[in-house]
Amino acid sequence: MAAAKGIAAAPFYVELESPEPPGGLPHAGRLQPNLPNNHFGYALTWLGLAAVLVGVYAAWLFGGWRKREGIAGAACRASDGGRLGAKYL
Repeated sequence: MAAAKGIAAAPFYVELESPEPPGGLPHAGRLQPNLPNNHFGYALTWLGLAAVLVGVYAAWLFGGWRKREGIAGAACRASDGGRLGAKYL
């Protein structure tokens, strides 16, 4: 109706559940909300974020362990004959 009259209106309407207004119009009726159910998608999103966080933490933890154990330094020393490896530890 708003478009026919050339009036800009918001894309929603108001429903009346109770009480019945004087004169009987508009007719009151049972409200039937139509809400989207995105719970499964949200659960997958948070599960994926948690998995990525565990992966990043594991990479950080493993990287620190490699430095403490000298694995990275040993690889550097072996590749350059021991000249530059100690510089990067």
